[in-house]
Amino acid sequence: MDKITFYDESSSEEEELTVPLPEGWEDRITPTNKVYYVNHKERVTQWEHPVSGKIRSVTSFLPYGWGRQEDTEGNRIFVEYLAQRAAYTDPRLLTNPHRKRYVLKIAKAQGRFVENSFTDRTTAAEVIEGVDMTGKVAIVTGSNSGIGYETARCLASQGCHVIMACRDMTLGNSKAENIIKIFPQAKLSVIKLDLSQKESVEQFSSEFLSLQLPLHILVLNAGVLGLNWALSSYECEMQFSINYLGHFHLFYLLKDILKQSAPARVVCVSSEAHRYTNLNHSNLDLDTSLSKTKPRDYTAITAYGNSKLCCIYLALEIHRRYDQDGIHAYAVHPGVLISTRLSRNWCMYRLLYFASRCFTKTVAQGASSVVYCAASPLPAEESGLYYFNCKPSRPSNSAQNSHPAGILWDVSLRLIGEGDRREEDLSADTET
Repeated sequence: MDKITFYDESSSEEEELTVPLPEGWEDRITPTNKVYYVNHKERVTQWEHPVSGKIRSVTSFLPYGWGRQEDTEGNRIFVEYLAQRAAYTDPRLLTNPHRKRYVLKIAKAQGRFVENSFTDRTTAAEVIEGVDMTGKVAIVTGSNSGIGYETARCLASQGCHVIMACRDMTLGNSKAENIIKIFPQAKLSVIKLDLSQKESVEQFSSEFLSLQLPLHILVLNAGVLGLNWALSSYECEMQFSINYLGHFHLFYLLKDILKQSAPARVVCVSSEAHRYTNLNHSNLDLDTSLSKTKPRDYTAITAYGNSKLCCIYLALEIHRRYDQDGIHAYAVHPGVLISTRLSRNWCMYRLLYFASRCFTKTVAQGASSVVYCAASPLPAEESGLYYFNCKPSRPSNSAQNSHPAGILWDVSLRLIGEGDRREEDLSADTET
């Protein structure tokens, strides 16, 4: 970042009106998220607002789409990736229309915001072309078919050691043989993983850790759609368990090796179906929308949307808790009506795909955003975002809310039997 153009941003939409600061005063944030006020004329600081006398604190996490970086002189800046701009002022303080904000814009040619040339027709192989993955280790769940298989194939083609996490070992071994036929030097391991079974998730993690390998990439891809109501071994609704909770449990068991292997990436495969949900912060509990203890309340498509919203919440919360440890997280929408084994349980999906197949993505195209977030150097600093067509996209308003994401995290800990741990990784709460 060589040149920075400053401009005065004096107006903003939907801002909370606050009492203006007197001339010569500035508000700042401590590492514990408390706001203090600096009087530059008298060179003193205080906790109370100089006009209202109120003491204020802010949330521990940045607004959705913002991240922390440094400029060429080592100064902290705050980058808004979707709007492609940055500011020296913490965005948690940008609610005062009376303050004079100096926001910086950075030209694309200067490397801060790189506009990639990938489109909705770009394939995963095109995304990863020329990216050297030698020495990297990745786990891809659901890699015996569809987007998971294509992701595993592309990562392995560039030298990555891929652990294919599969429920069907016969099919998984067959797919691994297919990859080796195409890429004889590919490094592949196939390990059984049934995300609906708590014991299987724990056994998989134990078996992987026994290999004494690092872990640089964790692709949480496996999923189901359109299941009749049933309970998993977690005593939760099956789609929620397979699409989200089993993946949460897997990440939780592998988070330490991800930290040790940093920089590391976690890719959570979500869907635009996350916009069609009945979840909110008031019903993220064990007895209503997630566990579905009453079958008469169950609709398969809503349950699927709930699980995919939870996948975005997972990426948000991993980013908030572990980004400072070098674990970057991304949520990805592969595309709509892609012909994969996801449709095997729902005949309506197959009919919709058949009717619109001329306008939908192939599996290779659907895997492009997954591979982009897993391996491309471009999104390395854009953690916590939702990707579509290899670019940051804006999810639903609910998906941008970190409050229910934190609630879901605590609920999930109880569901996997770790509810008595309020977590050492809440140290992220003190990050500013």
